[in-house]
Amino acid sequence: MEVILLKDVPKVGQRYEAVTVSEGYAVNFLIPRGLAKAATANAKKELEMKKAKMEHGMKAEQSKIVEGIAVVNDKSVTIRRKASDEGKLFAGIHTDAITAAVYDQLGVSLPEELFNIDHIKALGTYEMNLECRGKKGKITLLVERED
Repeated sequence: MEVILLKDVPKVGQRYEAVTVSEGYAVNFLIPRGLAKAATANAKKELEMKKAKMEHGMKAEQSKIVEGIAVVNDKSVTIRRKASDEGKLFAGIHTDAITAAVYDQLGVSLPEELFNIDHIKALGTYEMNLECRGKKGKITLLVERED
């Protein structure tokens, strides 16, 4: 039986994908749990429209990211945190704090996935390379001691 998945289902397929599964699996498991619906002609048309809409939205989002990279390229952001005398931070800096600092100081909203740093544990200067759709940029993060 052909169904359209409404959510990601491990070992079956991803959201909005039309897949063929056994009728019993579809009727007794996927459809009752809201994971899939029958792949009728109308459902397939609706699926194509949703895919096109999602693709258009992703392109628009990526173009905003590319514009943001151009704005922050070769600029620096400063984050101040409490640290020990040896320069080790009492609490590490994660990507969410970096994106918040970029937004606060430069006025640009970028997704956390762009920043290729796991988390920062010490004072210092960190350079991060950013890339989206072939557009590359670099931002410098200064981690300073909070008084």
